[in-house]
Amino acid sequence: MDLARGLQVFRRTWGSAVGAVMLAGLTACGGGGQSVAPADGTASADAGPVDERAAGGARGAETPVVLTQEQVRQALIDTDSAPDGWEGFGAEIGLPQESLKTCREDSGTQCEGLVALGTSFIRQPASGGQVVFRIYAFGTPGDAESAMDGLAAAERGKAGSRARPLDVRLETDETDAFTGPDTMIVTRLGATLVRVTSEDLPQTVPYADLAELQTTRVRQSAAL
Repeated sequence: MDLARGLQVFRRTWGSAVGAVMLAGLTACGGGGQSVAPADGTASADAGPVDERAAGGARGAETPVVLTQEQVRQALIDTDSAPDGWEGFGAEIGLPQESLKTCREDSGTQCEGLVALGTSFIRQPASGGQVVFRIYAFGTPGDAESAMDGLAAAERGKAGSRARPLDVRLETDETDAFTGPDTMIVTRLGATLVRVTSEDLPQTVPYADLAELQTTRVRQSAAL
């Protein structure tokens, strides 16, 4: 059994690596554990007011995670690494300028230092809803942090007053998460951002488990 296939069961084993895209020649133009939102979308009862951005800050990796194109491609959750009960699909890797445009649209920033961007999704056959994974690989942690600020603000802006804090604790440098009409988790590992978003799925889906699975694969890929 290959390493990617071994990641099919939530939280029982570690995965292989991240899928994405190398953006050559771009100019710089201008943690542990998890909890899932209850059915009403609020944070867990014992958590109190949640500072989602700070949830994983003290538990970030000591060595910044900086991924190459191939490492992003390998890490994205796809057909072989989809968890039980989900259908996976191949990673989508855009051309350099397309990826830069996507990053700028997502974050509302210039995405300086973007190296690679990859997207994949998994879905539940019965419901038709899906979870979308997107990995943004940057050259430095500072570039990734700037993009994360914009990305989190943009996603919260879309949800507006319907956004409710979601207590998600990952072993990463920082995490922001909320739930509402859809659920969004964005987390930073060094120079790499991981975004997990839901589309037409209930709040009871274990999104924190899915985010942990994806960040685990990022770490495994970075170690190759």
